[in-house]
Amino acid sequence: MMSMPRILKVGKVVDELTLGKVREAAEAIKEGKLVIYPTDTVYGLGTNPFSDQAVRRLIEAKRRPLGKHIPLLVSSISRVEELAILNDYARALAEKFWPGPLTIVLPLRKNTGLSSLLFGGEEENGFRIPQNPIAQALIKGSGGVITGTSANISGRKPPITAQEAVQQLGESVDLVLDGGETFYKQPSTVVKVLKDGSLVIIREGALKIEHIMKFIKSLLA
Repeated sequence: MMSMPRILKVGKVVDELTLGKVREAAEAIKEGKLVIYPTDTVYGLGTNPFSDQAVRRLIEAKRRPLGKHIPLLVSSISRVEELAILNDYARALAEKFWPGPLTIVLPLRKNTGLSSLLFGGEEENGFRIPQNPIAQALIKGSGGVITGTSANISGRKPPITAQEAVQQLGESVDLVLDGGETFYKQPSTVVKVLKDGSLVIIREGALKIEHIMKFIKSLLA
């Protein structure tokens, strides 16, 4: 029988006590271990996105079909720009709605070092800056980018508490940051915005599509 992971309680804010736990989780991610962590939307499953071995472990833990995209959480827009290309509309969306519950699918730059298992051989992937201090500190500590897929078995309900995540993935992960219930209690909205400003809606989640449409219209006016 596999052992259950260590669960570290963290608050909603990053204080001195929490910081040590977040640093431990960040080191684990850099080493390619799997870490369950809180975000503003649902609990995430974090690992090193530059390691094929780490990403393969994540895919196996989630029992996720190969070729399905694994979104990334990032520390800043400038960190995104090292990995992907933002057109003017995508940049405007990022500046308006990040940090927050919006994932933007962007064309990837060449030779970023990211594992190709993240995006199934395609040349685009989703990026987001979460609005959660614990997640933000974890991302920064891990080098500015971690996997941002939900901490659930593929096809099951995304968890809004650490307990729900552990019930699904407990035996497959190395460490859990328990930050209580998530704020939005639902996944992020996922969109792609084309160079002409037209919006492709991939999933409506915590951020209402009408808010995004209204903002894009104001840019086109």
